[in-house]
Amino acid sequence: MNEKNSLAEFSKLSLKSAKWLIFYVLTQVFSSVLIFFHNLRSNKTFVERFLKIFAPIYKEKWYKQEFSIEKNFKVMNLFNELMENFLLETLLISGVIILCFGIMQIKNNKKNNEVNIDNKDINFTGWQLILFLITGVAFNILISIAIGFIPKDIMESYDVLVGGVITSDIWLFNLIISGILTPIVEELIFRYGILGCFIHINPTLAVIYQALLFATMHGNPIQMIYTFFLGIAFGYTTYKTESIVPAIFLHISLNSSTIISVNIFKNMELFGLFYCIFVILFSVYIANNFVKIKKVRKIKNKKNYNKRSI
Repeated sequence: MNEKNSLAEFSKLSLKSAKWLIFYVLTQVFSSVLIFFHNLRSNKTFVERFLKIFAPIYKEKWYKQEFSIEKNFKVMNLFNELMENFLLETLLISGVIILCFGIMQIKNNKKNNEVNIDNKDINFTGWQLILFLITGVAFNILISIAIGFIPKDIMESYDVLVGGVITSDIWLFNLIISGILTPIVEELIFRYGILGCFIHINPTLAVIYQALLFATMHGNPIQMIYTFFLGIAFGYTTYKTESIVPAIFLHISLNSSTIISVNIFKNMELFGLFYCIFVILFSVYIANNFVKIKKVRKIKNKKNYNKRSI
């Protein structure tokens, strides 16, 4: 009986986690299609580019063509190439929809008294939030160093994909969407939604499972490698703190520091200054906590000494 109940509970949680992932994917597809048809109706340049890109694929009449998986992937890649200039708009529309969905789910969970990982009883200090931001920048620096060892020919596809996300004519618009909105949305989906479904059954497997899904959704092989480890870091932090707030701060800091460094710190002198400020802040935080720990230990030792004396 217990096994049947456990299996039923696991199936229920699996469907619940799948709901988050499916909604995430469908929302992005819906946003892309919406922008696609909007541009077909109003953007003459877009229509010309569309005809030019898809002309080699559809030279014959559609009813004479044989559809295959290989061809479908080719069409999908061409569609992505066509829509690469509208990536921010897609992220904005899908992000707003998912954010509203996430807020509704959080409110619904409270009404039904369901267990979740949004523990508002835990209050984070200003220094702790600064540490999360600094750690996110540290993750960014480590990833940048690691990527620097990858051969240039392998990096071509990665540079095209990531370059379209982190660079923009209006970099502040890019910072708000890719640096702030997208991290909040992804934390809601993967850490609150998917991780929250399985965290109380098996924390280790739950953290690894959501990290795999998080990495897979990024698509590019290079991104999949480091986003898997980031997913584990974000998931473990969420599990330990019982809140998605730290992971949100880590994620925002990671994405935003990338956009800021590329769009503002275009020369090494400014980037060096940025790095020095980061090191100073981190050192101050460590020193401050080290002093606090020593004071706490002294007080404890004094209390223990007084007890022994009595």
